[in-house]
Amino acid sequence: MKNKDLKDKVNATKSLTTIDPFTFYSLDTFDSNELKKLKKRHWLYIVYPESAPSDWMEMLKQSGLQFAVSPLHDQDLDVAGNKKKPHWHIIVSFDGPTTFNTASTYCEVTKGPYPTACGNVRGAYEYFTHKNDPDKYQYNPLDIKEFNGFTMELSSKEFLRIKKELANLILKENISEITEFDLIVRMMYQDDYYEVATNSTYYFNSLIKSLHHNKEAVEKRMKMIKEQVAGTVNKNQEEEDDESCGE
Repeated sequence: MKNKDLKDKVNATKSLTTIDPFTFYSLDTFDSNELKKLKKRHWLYIVYPESAPSDWMEMLKQSGLQFAVSPLHDQDLDVAGNKKKPHWHIIVSFDGPTTFNTASTYCEVTKGPYPTACGNVRGAYEYFTHKNDPDKYQYNPLDIKEFNGFTMELSSKEFLRIKKELANLILKENISEITEFDLIVRMMYQDDYYEVATNSTYYFNSLIKSLHHNKEAVEKRMKMIKEQVAGTVNKNQEEEDDESCGE
């Protein structure tokens, strides 16, 4: 795609800053000067099976760019409740800040709409499965594909959250061997979880050994903690109800 052809098609009607991060740019919407100044490292694309080449993923892989592809979104509904056209979402990560004009050249591979700048990579990645949109269809995170070393860097908060989830998994499933734990996380969970597991081997191994040697004591303590938590929740609810009655 030639940059001059791209610029000639752009017509300004609104600011780029007002755009929804998951709404893709229309060339009839934005000022060429704004697009020319726009530079981001991460860009979002959408691909429709009906128009994309069958080997578009391999073609993009050969470019050397790091990118992630969502599960095929074939259950999405529009506001009227009708099914949308099946499509994939993609996050492409360049080596550094990249212009819209350069990012848009990869539409020659995807044959889809022009890309939109990605301001929140984790938010876009979680949108792949609608993780934070419970009212939307929930796609399987195991169907996410990553290419050329694309990785999601975990924040300390995310790392701790996943570590707690895996600890609860060990207790809930009564996992007795570190090899069993490794197999479950490696085969059934996303790479983020396996990263946490492999970076916390000593902790999880110690937890498994402790559970194995003190199973009854651990189960008894878990039951007590659950009862205490439930009691606290009920008490707080009763106090809220009393306050409501007194108003």
